[in-house]
Amino acid sequence: MVDALFMHGELCGMDAIIKKLGECMQAKIIVVSLVYFCLTLVHVGAASAEEATAKPESTRQYQIVFSTFDKNSAGKYAYLRDSVQAMLAGRLAAKDRVRVMEKTFSEGELASLKKKGTDKNLSFGGVNADYLVTGALFALTSGLEIQVELYPLVPKEEILNFSVRSPTPDTLIADIDKLSEEISQTAFGYRAAVPGKEAKTVDVEGNRGFVTVHPEEAYKRNQYSGAVIGVAGSGVVTKGRGAKITATEPVNMRAMALGDVNGDGQQEILLLAGQDLLLYGTRDNAIVQLAKTSLPGNLTVHAVNLADLDGDKKDEVYLSATDGLNVSSTIMKYDPTGGFQTISRNIPWYLRPVMIPGKGWQLAGQKRGMERLNLLSPGVYLLSLDTKYNITNQARIALPTSVNLFDFVYADLDGDGFYEIVAVDQREKLRVYNPGNELMWVSQKNFASSKIYLGPSRSGSSGKSVRGFFTLDEDADRELIFVPARIIVTDIDKDGKQEIIVSEGTKTGFSFFNRLRLYDSGAVVSLAWTNSAMVESWRTSNFRGYVAGYGFTLLDESQAREKQGTKNDTTAKTGVTAGRLFIGNLPKSGSLVDLIPGGSETDLSVYDLEFTHQKIKK
Repeated sequence: MVDALFMHGELCGMDAIIKKLGECMQAKIIVVSLVYFCLTLVHVGAASAEEATAKPESTRQYQIVFSTFDKNSAGKYAYLRDSVQAMLAGRLAAKDRVRVMEKTFSEGELASLKKKGTDKNLSFGGVNADYLVTGALFALTSGLEIQVELYPLVPKEEILNFSVRSPTPDTLIADIDKLSEEISQTAFGYRAAVPGKEAKTVDVEGNRGFVTVHPEEAYKRNQYSGAVIGVAGSGVVTKGRGAKITATEPVNMRAMALGDVNGDGQQEILLLAGQDLLLYGTRDNAIVQLAKTSLPGNLTVHAVNLADLDGDKKDEVYLSATDGLNVSSTIMKYDPTGGFQTISRNIPWYLRPVMIPGKGWQLAGQKRGMERLNLLSPGVYLLSLDTKYNITNQARIALPTSVNLFDFVYADLDGDGFYEIVAVDQREKLRVYNPGNELMWVSQKNFASSKIYLGPSRSGSSGKSVRGFFTLDEDADRELIFVPARIIVTDIDKDGKQEIIVSEGTKTGFSFFNRLRLYDSGAVVSLAWTNSAMVESWRTSNFRGYVAGYGFTLLDESQAREKQGTKNDTTAKTGVTAGRLFIGNLPKSGSLVDLIPGGSETDLSVYDLEFTHQKIKK
């Protein structure tokens, strides 16, 4: 009946409506049907009124170009890659204001563009493209997930992320239809299919209606305050305890580690800045420098970690580093009277202490490959240290394919006593694997943002063939292997289900065409496993520039150090816990000021946080 009131999608005039009502009465339609009709009419009329006052649909014309979707993680669904891409391209091309260019970039062609570092519009037949469309397929235990990213090729536009999950191949066509509609509405300004209904973006992290503010707009609104924000519905109310402690240092920080290096029971902050190691502590509500040492100029450090593996109640400093093209890691100790001391050097392993379920903190390592360009060989191994800090290779750790030494942590996300693997891939996507190394979930957003990569700096390349460095041609051909930022495992609410704390960086649009990573802003986020997905429980507001390092400790755990990874539930009865968050941020990163000698600076912030745990009503 409602359809009879529409002509070519428009509501009929009042005379036609009255006539239709008269016909209904003459046909003796029961009262219930008439009431239902009238209510429906009121609803349609309200929607029409809302449509009339809504913002007009965009008339802008768009040109987009596709690149070949990634199927490296597609598993048994890999054969669907070309079909998925063709269906999506066809549905977008059917839009009257969207032109899909015939050219499709292969992985090799994209790699070539990145080598050139182009930031120009891609032009075909004299027409510039507005977006480059990239995508990836993931085989999850719950089905196929398709992720699509639109990289803007015009100024002042943001990277747009979309995803859809198909539990079975039978729903694939309908799911691609939904995906194309969401892209059309968000990127190209098409209205939602249902009149009066505004399209809602739902991201896989579980945050409904969360929108990342453009960095410049956020700066103007003073949203780079670094405040900690709780997420509604997470079951945890987060607030600060007193004022945050801050300090600004005239250094270009590369990495941060948190630990007790002097055995006083307090957490110190260790910064890597250039070739210097800087040790800080918190005293009387201030951040104070405790010590400093310089590293040999030939070392390029890509990871700094602290752990007490020799059992002396003081954390050692583990520096994973290269000397030219060779791996040359170092172990150091700190003493308040003697300062930093090197106890082992020239170690031919990439090094990292890892919390292994049932074994506690263990030293793990990975080797470089045999070829000059192969800086990393597959396989992560447990290593043993003797009393003289000599290293012996032990068993290989069973990890999912392509997960490297710096990419992963173990965490019991669901509290069942079995540990999942949480890892970050080279696309900055957070992944969760079950104990059988099967992929369960992959993030839509980018996490563990980092500018650090293995091997010598690109600026150190030489035009000549030098044994310890890449030539210019070799440097252009090598694949940059980035070392993700730290993934922190904790149990804030003491419920036996561990959470993840990790950074989230906002890339610039043109960063896709640069082999190096460029960030506008960043934040630190806490994620918990809820309904088969990682969901935010709290986050900091955005920091302008680049979040280069961070650390977190539960205050009760820092006073009674955890032994072998056991969980402390001393505050479980109160429902309130306290933690301390440490953040190192480069606010001028990427700006012209940062390039001026002496222009670099690092902002250090320390927050005391209180978490109140609430039961979520089901």
